[in-house]
Amino acid sequence: QLTVLVYQRRVTGVLNKIDLVPVDVAKAWHKHLSKQFPTVMFKANTQSQKDRLKQSTVDVMAVNHKMFASSACLGARELNKLLVNYTRNKGIRTSIRVGVIGLPNVGKSSLINSLKRSRSCNVGAIPGVTRTVQEVELDKNIKLLDSPGVVLSANVGPLATIQNAVKLDSLEDPIKPIELIMEHCGVDQLAEHYQIESFTTAHQLTALLAFRFGKLMAGGAPDTMAAAKLLLKDWSNGSVQFYI
Repeated sequence: QLTVLVYQRRVTGVLNKIDLVPVDVAKAWHKHLSKQFPTVMFKANTQSQKDRLKQSTVDVMAVNHKMFASSACLGARELNKLLVNYTRNKGIRTSIRVGVIGLPNVGKSSLINSLKRSRSCNVGAIPGVTRTVQEVELDKNIKLLDSPGVVLSANVGPLATIQNAVKLDSLEDPIKPIELIMEHCGVDQLAEHYQIESFTTAHQLTALLAFRFGKLMAGGAPDTMAAAKLLLKDWSNGSVQFYI
């Protein structure tokens, strides 16, 4: 998931959550995005403690999938190096403020915490945790601005839902987002993942999931809304995988 760091007119891309896809896929996207702007592959720290968060010293371009099991942050060294370069002006270090921008729930706050090595920003698995701009001092020369997630008006709808930009509790119609997931993943992958029989529509899928996981209403009718939210939650946390 792409987070963008902006200083003046300089843009740096952070390819976050690389542990959710195979390493070769992450590296292919890194190569593609690096043609447009400096890009760093990144995995945020997953420790629960408040401070002294670990940062791996391994070259992020040399990582393998086994390293993703570690709670340590990957890519911090490379990103810090880029930020320090931005502070240099004719050989003199100057102070900079860098905006951290991206869709909701792409890991902007976790990225800042990982660089700071402390829980400076609130984080959560649902969109909307960050509601105001927060300034975090990385060192005496670098300040990062954590910002609320950005959703373009054209993206509001089913696409925003599967981009984790909409809270599931506020979702009124889950069918169209699930139809998009079906287009991305395909029927066979979903049927195999959930160990259910084949289906052709999103309505059939949610009914099968409701029976599979005991999401039933009075009289034994399938609770398709509860089943739909179960699928969307699995999608948002990476249990149901899709990548290109």
